[in-house]
Amino acid sequence: MKDKLPIITALLALAGVALGGGMQYLSSRTIEFEKASLEYRLTSYRDFLSAQSAYQKAKNKAESMAADLKIRDATLRIAIFSPKKVAAAVAEWLLENAREATPCPGPPSLYQKDISIYHAMRDQAFKGDKKEVLSDKQMAIMVHGCRLD
Repeated sequence: MKDKLPIITALLALAGVALGGGMQYLSSRTIEFEKASLEYRLTSYRDFLSAQSAYQKAKNKAESMAADLKIRDATLRIAIFSPKKVAAAVAEWLLENAREATPCPGPPSLYQKDISIYHAMRDQAFKGDKKEVLSDKQMAIMVHGCRLD
């Protein structure tokens, strides 16, 4: 048994190195993903606020429409990549204050398949966390700019 002790010690050391390296690799991937997600969300928030400001300062219809498109773009990114608390707050604000918060034209079935795509994207972005699910009504106002009644 004494002659096998150095081999066992070497194998344990090798296993420890492999396990430590694997754990470091996995944790660094998670950290990098979280860092990139945060940066993307913050960019979306900044774009949303900047576009809101531009809309309020617009001097003519062309400036107003350009700012509105930027608001819609940022809102879509917020709908997919932001935590529920933020996305739901933006959806609520849009439902109460947005210029285009009119009922979606046509039957709700026209929007269901499209909205389900955005729900699937959000589900992947939040790794299936059920606490992060938005309602169809919230998604409709953020994605299509209309109320799904």
